[in-house]
Amino acid sequence: MKTKKTKRLHIRLTEEEYTEIKKRAERFQSVTQYVLSAISDFSDSTVHDRMIAIKLLSEYYVNTEKHLAHIGGNLNQAMRRVNEAAKVAHPTQAMILTDLMPEIRQCHTVCTDLRKELMNFTKETIK
Repeated sequence: MKTKKTKRLHIRLTEEEYTEIKKRAERFQSVTQYVLSAISDFSDSTVHDRMIAIKLLSEYYVNTEKHLAHIGGNLNQAMRRVNEAAKVAHPTQAMILTDLMPEIRQCHTVCTDLRKELMNFTKETIK
């Protein structure tokens, strides 16, 4: 048996707030159901913690993406110089090919893998 709802809650809203609530409540049976669902979700500590985690992850992702893009740019410049030196048979070509190239390739691989892992982690967290 359902408990009869006899209490009302009156709140004042601006026209914009009212329109926004009505818009967000469209996928619910009623505005009441939307408001109660929002209160329940926000009060649930796991949902609240997840919202905070998503926000922190987003900030981390943006920051890491900037750093990785910067590293990628530097690696591209280094690779261009290595290729230019190889074309003209520069005296340091042997040193570049034996010492620098493996390090550059390894760094590039790590950066690429990190970006993929970060993207996958982000997708899993946001689900």
